[in-house]
Amino acid sequence: MKYKIGDKVRIREDIKICYNKKEGEVCCVLAMLQYAGKEVTIERFAAVGYIMKEIPWSWSDNLLEDIDIWVPEFGEQVKCQSYGGVNSYTYYFIADIGNCYIVTNKEPSFFNGHVLESNNITTWKKEFVRCYL
Repeated sequence: MKYKIGDKVRIREDIKICYNKKEGEVCCVLAMLQYAGKEVTIERFAAVGYIMKEIPWSWSDNLLEDIDIWVPEFGEQVKCQSYGGVNSYTYYFIADIGNCYIVTNKEPSFFNGHVLESNNITTWKKEFVRCYL
């Protein structure tokens, strides 16, 4: 098994239902599809795979992926995606406030740790923010 108890992982977004599984396919049952992309914590080991703290079912290594731990820097561009990834917006990171980031649509300027000028400041839940590459 790849992961240990307490590890944070993400359910892969490309999981699908397979009736006649072929080598290398990432398969699950219909009820598991709703958890694709969700970040979860491994609570315990199961006969095949892992049991998660936040969601039901047993999850095997091929259904999971590592979570990239990324912390943006002040003024760094970030991509914010609406639920389901339909729309994407580019912002500049200002601050981390727990489960959200404060961002702005204009590159902020600062002096001595204080934002001097910025507009359209907003917050986004961390789960919808990705590094802008």
